[in-house]
Amino acid sequence: MLDEQALFHDLAGIGLADWRDTLAPLIRERLADGAHGDLVAWKDVIGKLPPAAESSVSTDGTAVVISTGAGSPGATRALLKRLTPWRKGPFRIDGIEVDAEWRSDLKWNRIADAIQPLDNRNVLDVGCGNGYYALRMHCAGADRVIGIDPTVLFVCQFLALQKLSGVSGIHVLPLRLH
Repeated sequence: MLDEQALFHDLAGIGLADWRDTLAPLIRERLADGAHGDLVAWKDVIGKLPPAAESSVSTDGTAVVISTGAGSPGATRALLKRLTPWRKGPFRIDGIEVDAEWRSDLKWNRIADAIQPLDNRNVLDVGCGNGYYALRMHCAGADRVIGIDPTVLFVCQFLALQKLSGVSGIHVLPLRLH
């Protein structure tokens, strides 16, 4: 489910290869089937989503836009509904509007010009939720974004978005800040 090989490759690329021994057991524990009552169902959703034919993630000023190239938006919509509630967003996936409780685009638009350019930067996003801002940072040029959030549903939402988009260099880890 979570691509540990890609994660540890990216961490090694920024000089953090020694974190493997600490992170791997924590991630596996948090994503073990018995770790949350709904995790098996969420894994099933991710497994049924179509993988991206090629990486396609962008923004339109409001939503994070993902184009999968898959031909069944009705099935994708039904699967994404099984991952509710979506707190951060909005997302548009093959024309499917995935609304969110929070209009994260409003916050992004307020801070985007106030932060240093993200081109080729490595970012740690603490409390990243489902990765909305991580995807926005990626689209703004960040090389790698590592997000951490203890809410397993949000991690599963990101893993679904990652599978649909094919995006690399972004990871959302099911960790608490400790």
